[in-house]
Amino acid sequence: MSRLTRFVALSVIGVALVAGPAATTASAGVLDYGAIARCKYAVTQSHNGTWTEALLKRIVVRPPTLPAMTTMDSVGWRFVILRSLDRENTPYVITYRSPLQRAPRSADFTPMRHKLHVPAEADTPNGRSFVSYQVMLKFYWYKADGSLFTSAVYTMQNMDLVIAGE
Repeated sequence: MSRLTRFVALSVIGVALVAGPAATTASAGVLDYGAIARCKYAVTQSHNGTWTEALLKRIVVRPPTLPAMTTMDSVGWRFVILRSLDRENTPYVITYRSPLQRAPRSADFTPMRHKLHVPAEADTPNGRSFVSYQVMLKFYWYKADGSLFTSAVYTMQNMDLVIAGE
């Protein structure tokens, strides 16, 4: 099995381990605010019409639905991408922060995306197969005077995987 195939297979397993099934999240009572992160992969090799290798290309995050609070005037959100170059031995570090979206209500939010550049084999301690990503959401509620009322942080649990032949 090539390193890239192992990278894709282990990335999918890593996302499943980090994300877990959405039903488990809901039954555990964890609030995800309805946001969904989609990991989009580009096929780099295929055989008989089925992909055999793919590389993570971008993450698209559908916005959350934030509950209104009586003392708030507006809401905001952003997502943060964290990466570990060797998920078993190195910590996750922030590699991207999306712009902050702020609106009178969360129905006015729009999806955001980020194109990833997965490090080359030579730039990772044990090769690409050990590179792992997490998506963290940050939520903000603002008072009428524009000051921050409260905030929350949530690590995504319901991530989708999309393989495309781009």
